Amino acid sequence: MPDLKNMADLLRERLTNIAHTHGICDFHLFYEETDSLSSNSGRQESSSGLLRIAWRDGSSSIHQIDRHVFSGAELPIAAWRSVRCFPQDPPHVYLADQETTYPHLSLFDEQAAYWVKNNNLPPLPEHFRMHLSLRRQWTVHSRGPQLMAVLTEVELLHSRFGAALSYRSRKYPTEEELTYLQMESEWYRSCPPMDTPLLQLQLDDDDSLDTLLLFSPEAFRTLIHHGLGVHLYSDAPDETDRLIQSVIRWRQSPHVLSIQLDPLQPWSLGSYRFTPAGTPAASVAMTGPAAEGTALKASYNRQSLHWLHHRSESFRQLMQSADDLCLITELQLPEQFSPFAPVMAWAPQAIRYRCGRPVLRGLMPLQLTLAQLLTCRDLLLVHRVGWDGAGVAVPVHVMGDHS
Repeated sequence: MPDLKNMADLLRERLTNIAHTHGICDFHLFYEETDSLSSNSGRQESSSGLLRIAWRDGSSSIHQIDRHVFSGAELPIAAWRSVRCFPQDPPHVYLADQETTYPHLSLFDEQAAYWVKNNNLPPLPEHFRMHLSLRRQWTVHSRGPQLMAVLTEVELLHSRFGAALSYRSRKYPTEEELTYLQMESEWYRSCPPMDTPLLQLQLDDDDSLDTLLLFSPEAFRTLIHHGLGVHLYSDAPDETDRLIQSVIRWRQSPHVLSIQLDPLQPWSLGSYRFTPAGTPAASVAMTGPAAEGTALKASYNRQSLHWLHHRSESFRQLMQSADDLCLITELQLPEQFSPFAPVMAWAPQAIRYRCGRPVLRGLMPLQLTLAQLLTCRDLLLVHRVGWDGAGVAVPVHVMGDHS
């Protein structure tokens, strides 16, 4: 991977030198390059960047770029100028200064980076596939600080059980974590769930009220994003939209599960030091009395969603205590839905457990009401080795109208 600092210096120098003669007032660039290594696809490289220009006549322009743009003999100033527009509000390109303080947190793992740099995957637990990434990001401001970050990403997936048996983090797993994953794999293989085309909860059974639904962190993020996030982070086409206003008021209730955009979680895939705009990473309340508005829109990233609750236990403890449980690791949902009305979701690879043993696996239709789920008093956070955050368990009877 090339030295991105030298590339940043080169682009800043070239843009600064031509800014006055070509009518450029300010510019800002966010750029990242990724090297990845995978059991399935081998080694791959990718890069992308976003350049924002504020012109002296009050116009602005935004451009997708790659490394060929600033490694060429000349910058395509004429092409950039031809697509500029005049926004109602002046463009805010310069968002940070030399005095800004940026957080220090764990984002880079030497062991994960070593395997990527040497183009060689480490020995894996049996039946697991691995994907490693080494990512470099930087921002360049015309008058602000130049920032750079190096991040790693690690993902392990079981070849048969996929997301139900996985590991996702910026940190390479320890020997103890790898041993745990291997033990879980052997447990699944010793009592394999029967695959069925359609796995459906029998809600008419008396004992179905004791059934727990356990959402993995990724499944729960999907649910929060489509039912809550999309109403809050994007600019509404009509600010008087009743649904959006209802969501904004409701999410500030003290009875709603505490949800945060928290990019400061150590080793989480949603963590970072600075935003693409160059501002410092910071936690933002999404629900509760202190819920943010403007800051939420500016920093929204669904992978950074985390939640807090006073009740929690480990996955192993839950397996020992729950007689009937369904694990949801993926969800397919409408792009946007009301949190106050029942919505139909599909779990492509749900696994049902009886007395701690997996017995069925398959596609499961699921009808739920997000507002009821997020205010459930019996909600329980579940921690499991390999999960990027906490899972969420709720009794099936709080999911909404299933009739």
